[in-house]
Amino acid sequence: MIDEDNDLIADLLVQWEDAFEQGKDIPAEELCTECPHLTTFLQEKIESLKTTAWTTKDPARPLTDQRDQSTKDISGSVLADRYRLDSLLGSGGYGQVYRAHDLKLQRPVAVKIGHHRTSCDLLLDEARRVARLKHPGIIAVHDCGEHEGRVFLVFELVEGESLADLIRKKKLSIRESVEIIATVAESLHYAHEKGCFHRDIKPENILIDSNGKPLIADFGVACTLDELEKGRALSSGTLAYMSPEQISNEVQLLDGRCDVHALGVVLFELLTGESPFPAKDKQELREQILFRQPKRLRDVDPSLPEALDTICVKALAKHPGDRHQTALELANVLRSWLSTAKPDRRRWPWAIFGLVAVVALIAGLVFSSSRSEHELIRDGVLHFEGRTRIVTNVQRTLPVTLEAWIKPDP
Repeated sequence: MIDEDNDLIADLLVQWEDAFEQGKDIPAEELCTECPHLTTFLQEKIESLKTTAWTTKDPARPLTDQRDQSTKDISGSVLADRYRLDSLLGSGGYGQVYRAHDLKLQRPVAVKIGHHRTSCDLLLDEARRVARLKHPGIIAVHDCGEHEGRVFLVFELVEGESLADLIRKKKLSIRESVEIIATVAESLHYAHEKGCFHRDIKPENILIDSNGKPLIADFGVACTLDELEKGRALSSGTLAYMSPEQISNEVQLLDGRCDVHALGVVLFELLTGESPFPAKDKQELREQILFRQPKRLRDVDPSLPEALDTICVKALAKHPGDRHQTALELANVLRSWLSTAKPDRRRWPWAIFGLVAVVALIAGLVFSSSRSEHELIRDGVLHFEGRTRIVTNVQRTLPVTLEAWIKPDP
């Protein structure tokens, strides 16, 4: 298919989706009256969209508009006579997360409790997936139970913050950003080897502990190979980080490479502070992910390394066959860059400033003139010939350089 046809398909899909959201399902034949050769392809795309989270209720975020009193803050409650809920940390589409205390083992934990029956079924699915994953880069599940008809999961508590919170407070260096993505990619590769694909990698689901180590959280919309093969894994995720095959629900293409695409988006955001898909709304964002090329790193910031630009381009490729074929492959190329890259240029100005300050201080101490003060004073007047450095006793409260220009004697 030529680029012009791709552009036309994108425009037609936007027309169809706008109408569909208003309750009208326009047939592909009607949309393709001026381009009948695209009718079959457009119909396939429309059928795929009808099964995704953007045109139906998202199976991974069910009943978000039907919550009742069961979703209120229940801090202070004790679940299963063991887990005391101390404070509400956050509330998602199908569950609430609390900071809690395990009264039996006397340790802090995190507890996620579902909103409704459907949410609870999904939480149990999540527990079964994560229970298979024993890796230091993945949040471990300790226990599960039921409280007043609501399923809850008990996870290890990470003392730290999400990557999303971290980057809202400060700009990470290039090396810090690459190190985080490489580490997450290695953890994801382990999950993929166990047949589990996350499908919702984003800064909010990457936790940074007190030592700066990243851990993967929230396998709520993850899926297994078995679920894919049996058609039980519908399209889910967060649109801005979804791969084209997730959005179009091309199940036959879904595997760990969709997580590679998401990591490419996160890496781009960490390095530039922007999304590779600058869209105004979700329809435009979906169309860009499906059909438009992402922005280039060096178009946003020319100072960024060309090698990282190339890595991002590959990770964000439209077809999974053009991406890094495993998360470990992505991790390896990032580690290779880290091992050969020069120190972060963004920190050079501060290093140079510090070096200059030290040199100036040493020069002031070592090269100050040894000439006594009275040699410069004749007839009660200071005579300066332009070669002698005059050092005065000035109390230092701030790093300040004083410079005086004195016309020498004729």
